[in-house]
Amino acid sequence: MSGEIAKLVEENIPTMWLAALQKPDYRTINRFRTQQMEKLLPKLFEEMIHQLIEEKHITMENYFLDGTKIEASANKYSFVWKKATTNFEAKLQEKIEETYQQIQTITNEKVMNCLLKMKRPL
Repeated sequence: MSGEIAKLVEENIPTMWLAALQKPDYRTINRFRTQQMEKLLPKLFEEMIHQLIEEKHITMENYFLDGTKIEASANKYSFVWKKATTNFEAKLQEKIEETYQQIQTITNEKVMNCLLKMKRPL
């Protein structure tokens, strides 16, 4: 995957622009992906989810993980208690972490499949 990104930086004009005409090799890109982004992605993902909820682009009221539908039990006439808000935040945090872990698992599987394909003799 890092090799493909390095190739894009050399051959694809929009990618060259994004890279500010710098041409990092695949080792540099891989080091950045594994050492820097690994630390930043969970927090970035969480902040993005919170911003999308705040701007009402998404809600976490109906959440599908394994086919089970989870619905909010509140309506517009019910009171919002501090404990309910705290519980919602805790559940939201759990959902964000679960979703991020699923994304990581899928990404790792794709990377492993790509590596296995590269090691196969032609």
